[in-house]
Amino acid sequence: MGKKPTVPEIARLIDALRAEKIRFILVGMSAALLQGVPGSTLDTDIWVDASSRQYLKLHGIVKSLGGNMQTKTAGFLKDDSLINFVFEVNGLQGFNAEWKRSSKMKFSGKMIQVLALRRILKSKEAIQRPKDLAHIALIKESLKLRDCGKRPQ
Repeated sequence: MGKKPTVPEIARLIDALRAEKIRFILVGMSAALLQGVPGSTLDTDIWVDASSRQYLKLHGIVKSLGGNMQTKTAGFLKDDSLINFVFEVNGLQGFNAEWKRSSKMKFSGKMIQVLALRRILKSKEAIQRPKDLAHIALIKESLKLRDCGKRPQ
């Protein structure tokens, strides 16, 4: 008999967030990569529809999955993948407004809300960390290429 395929830890986290009825949006470079931007990232940023005071609930979810939170917002899942819970995104509107602008995409075998590429760009332009400057260039180039491929409406 063949080995049963294992479920990625991030997929287990997605299921756990849904079980707790916590809405979330994939943001940051993970979301940009999913939308075709070339590059890499070391973590997965998840914008949660919760106040920063509810971080202990998120800690409990990660711990229940065999993971370990290192800070209030960052930790490792059982497979050592790094996750960051985000409670607000600089340069953008609130969670509800961005939820409406986001779209569903398949990530780790699950359909989830993903922040639109132009909104990721807007956020990175607002933050301006050194790593964001490189990401900004990649995202702008990807948008330019994507827009060139569109037919005029």
